[in-house]
Amino acid sequence: MTNKTAYRLIGVLIVLYHIPIFLVYMFENRFVYMPKPLENSYRYNCLYDCQEFMLSTPDTEELNVIHLSPKDSAKARLIYYHGNSRNIKLWLPEIQSLLKRGYELVLMDYSGYGKSSGSPQEDIIYEDAQFVFDWSLSNLDTLDVIIYGRSLGSSIASYVAQTRNAKALALEAPFFDMEDVIRRRGMIFYWPFEFDNQFDTHKYISNVDYPVIAIHGTEDWIVPIESFNRLVNFESDKINYTIVPGGGHNDLDIYDEFQDFLDKLDNTL
Repeated sequence: MTNKTAYRLIGVLIVLYHIPIFLVYMFENRFVYMPKPLENSYRYNCLYDCQEFMLSTPDTEELNVIHLSPKDSAKARLIYYHGNSRNIKLWLPEIQSLLKRGYELVLMDYSGYGKSSGSPQEDIIYEDAQFVFDWSLSNLDTLDVIIYGRSLGSSIASYVAQTRNAKALALEAPFFDMEDVIRRRGMIFYWPFEFDNQFDTHKYISNVDYPVIAIHGTEDWIVPIESFNRLVNFESDKINYTIVPGGGHNDLDIYDEFQDFLDKLDNTL
């Protein structure tokens, strides 16, 4: 191979390597937020009893919130922050195991998701998540509270837990921060830009002064286990975690280890 050919090959490889970097830079919000709108006339099909609310936020947007009750009396209330895609309707099947375990849930759709108005932005989501937490304490019956976050919601839950008191912070498929997830998924080692969406889970957990219970699967292809391990290592004395061998991103509740995770939550009450 001549030097000229080698230089051309290197040039092609450099261009190819920068293509995913450019795409992430241009379409970052599309990677992070994947909302699915829902008609306002839709009525949720809940496993047990549920109430639906449309809450007006201080910035005049509308947030869709549902309050779900278990079959029998609730042992505690989970303020549940879901992942980055879909809407409440499509998240309901994911939380059945929590209802069956005896937990009451408050579940919100972020701005631009489901029936909620507006568009998703990190700072707005944080404000809305705090708003819903405070609303639940003021408008629902008194119960012990656990702040629960799944995937992207784990970072949102951690942010809320910094300034809101609860029995525990529960994290399902959490990550170190958004940059870490995107870089690991895209195998991007060099990144010349600053991410618009930070979701610095590790920073928020540092400010939480009550139990943090976490669970993650080894075969999670959306939030790589390496990002979870980095989070655990960063807060090794604070996070009580469960690893699910073979567990993916959307199936942790079918494994026995998920019940162990819920046992840990029960023990915080």
